[in-house]
Amino acid sequence: MPARRISKRIIAAIDKMITGECKNITEAAEAVGLARESLSRALSKPHVAEHLRQRVLRHLAIASARAGATKSICSTATMPWPATAPRASYWV
Repeated sequence: MPARRISKRIIAAIDKMITGECKNITEAAEAVGLARESLSRALSKPHVAEHLRQRVLRHLAIASARAGATKSICSTATMPWPATAPRASYWV
């Protein structure tokens, strides 16, 4: 079965939601020039929902790897004051 097509506007709206540029569907739809109803309807389609899920998983994997690297940089062994390491990683 061939892959179903997802429009560039829908992909752009998904990107804006994943990166946090837009906090909700309404903002994302306005940012890419779609009606809120159109974006909402598209997101409920199985192939679009799967694309969204894959993008979220990838974004979370990258973010968690980045956070893990930051936390290891802020280890208590390298910090002059051990109590600052947990606070430093909190703000990252």
